[in-house]
Amino acid sequence: MLSKEIEDYKLTLKLSPRQKEILVGVLLGDGHLERLYKPDLARLKIEHSINQKEYVDWLYAEFQDWIRSKPHARKVKAFGRIYENYGFCTYGHKALGKFQKMFYRERNKIVPLDIDKLLTRLGLAIWYMDDGSIKSVKHKGVFLNTQGFKIDAVEI
Repeated sequence: MLSKEIEDYKLTLKLSPRQKEILVGVLLGDGHLERLYKPDLARLKIEHSINQKEYVDWLYAEFQDWIRSKPHARKVKAFGRIYENYGFCTYGHKALGKFQKMFYRERNKIVPLDIDKLLTRLGLAIWYMDDGSIKSVKHKGVFLNTQGFKIDAVEI
């Protein structure tokens, strides 16, 4: 597709209510919105361990119209080891830019004050799949990893 065709295509995109719910859960988890060359544009970046390929493929299917190329694997070096990650990026879009303004302050992810209106059961399930864990098979306690947020955001 040519650049003009892509820009025209992006004008037709709208986030469905379901995609918005999923997006909230992803943003509370490991999802990332990158601000682009215009302050009101952002793109969603999803990247997980290759072990979560099925989950990433499911997210890809949910946002497929928003994505130009299929998810792909890449090697990442961290903490002296090489890991294989798997993910994708969406097109840059104003609708995602609105979420970027809600969930980020000065490049730091925050929890919006109105999260109670944004977070649904589906969003909570996505957050758990994205960044949750079980304490142990024996205890079956559930954790949501919130270490990336400041304490006041966690309290919200």
